[in-house]
Amino acid sequence: MGMHLAQAVPPTRRHNCEETVQGHGDRGPQCMLPEKVSQLQITPDRIVSPNSLPPELLQLIFERAVDTADTAPKANAQLIDITHVGRYWRDVALHTPTLWSHIALTHSDAVKAFLKRSQDLPLRSSVDATPEALANPKHMFNQVLQALLAQYGRTSSFKVSVSQSHAFDFAIKRIASARAPQLEKLWIERLPAPDPLVSPENRPTDFDGVPRLRSLTFSGEFLPWYPRGPNALTEIDLTNALHDVHAMVSLLSRSPSLERVTVGGSFNEHTTRDPRKVTLTRLKRLRMHSYPIRGIAALLPSLILPSKHTDILLSSPWHYRDDGGFSDIIPAYGGAQPLDYAVLQGLRRVDLWGGYGDQTLCAYRSSDVDDPAEPAVEVKISRYRSTSERFFVNWPFDASSVETITILGHRDVFGVAPRELWGAMLAAVPALKTLRVEKIGNSMFDDLILRLGSRPLCNQLETLVLKDVILDRPAWKALMDVVASRSPAVGGCLSHVAVSLKGPAVWGQSTSRRMREAGVELVLTASA
Repeated sequence: MGMHLAQAVPPTRRHNCEETVQGHGDRGPQCMLPEKVSQLQITPDRIVSPNSLPPELLQLIFERAVDTADTAPKANAQLIDITHVGRYWRDVALHTPTLWSHIALTHSDAVKAFLKRSQDLPLRSSVDATPEALANPKHMFNQVLQALLAQYGRTSSFKVSVSQSHAFDFAIKRIASARAPQLEKLWIERLPAPDPLVSPENRPTDFDGVPRLRSLTFSGEFLPWYPRGPNALTEIDLTNALHDVHAMVSLLSRSPSLERVTVGGSFNEHTTRDPRKVTLTRLKRLRMHSYPIRGIAALLPSLILPSKHTDILLSSPWHYRDDGGFSDIIPAYGGAQPLDYAVLQGLRRVDLWGGYGDQTLCAYRSSDVDDPAEPAVEVKISRYRSTSERFFVNWPFDASSVETITILGHRDVFGVAPRELWGAMLAAVPALKTLRVEKIGNSMFDDLILRLGSRPLCNQLETLVLKDVILDRPAWKALMDVVASRSPAVGGCLSHVAVSLKGPAVWGQSTSRRMREAGVELVLTASA
């Protein structure tokens, strides 16, 4: 394989576009560009072989080619291709152990070759039960798994995703029986997850064979062992398993350095609270998508989260038939059993998203609706039932600092909210400056107007945005009376109102003039 490099020569005085190639007398086509724009004449008079590249440069090229692959299997295939370009390339690649330390192959001979070429370097290994892998004879897949587990002692990252129960059990037993002093990331997944999920036969035991383990992902079964504490774990992801609150508290208590915790699956039907307390000072993200709701509610009081930078996401799927609702997943702030979470204070924005199948409450640290930051607190209940009053009032966090509220939902869903909930909500947010409401029913909107007219609620309200609302003329007049009563002209703060009607316009020219005289910027749109 040769690589031709062209040597540039100065342009001729004729400034034409003829290309001269050594050994050929044919003239190229005349250039159609302006006279003063010309192309350099080139003469490819040298041939440089890739064998002349220094090995250090080739190694960098190889590493770059491998690192840019989308997946580990593609990276392995790319590396194999490199070794077949030529003898020199092959020799350089074979004497670069770092290239062979990431293994994601499904053929036992190829795995053994990679293991040998990686010498004694730490390994990043993965075994996926892909259709291609399972197309090989059954013993071939087992040989790959066994070969990688035999080098488990020098593995820094290990991922195994299997569909056979015996392979899953084999991997678990092998890991629990061997020390892996370099292991930092462990991912074990059983596909598909057992259905139904079953409780483990025995309580997890302590295991001290993974002293450097930082990331643990376990799917399809609850952990059969705990990394002995205090361990170095910073991330735990436990999904598609039947969880027990006592076992979960035991695991968390051994992991004081945790930054991210994800729990998915279900909790034991007879789960109860654990009186122990676990303080996670470094936790950045707690995410729980589990059922029944009382399982989540039983675990939360055991946690002490002193950092204001912890994000909390709680959700329960609709398909689980239990009696819990939005009000049961997390206690109200300031109630009889408050949660010791610093993040529940100082929140400045609340979004309420309601639909036929779910209700989602999001609270943010910033009051800016354009701030792309994730919510500090998110609680989502997915079920086909009426909206709980805790969706509107008695939130799980301190609402005294909230400056922005956005309410978005279907009219039929929000139409069930009792009238008094508006008053309770507005009374809980004395610092409210912006209220945004979209797609709520007529009766609920009438109640909102009634409550907004009851000062001194929300005396700092500056902006009111109503989108896709349906108003008749009496309701429109009532709205304008409320706006006027809160306008700067009478000592109020309401200076901007935007209304988007779902239907024909119900205002006259005098409306804008009246609001302008009151010091209110009024933006009106309507759709037929």
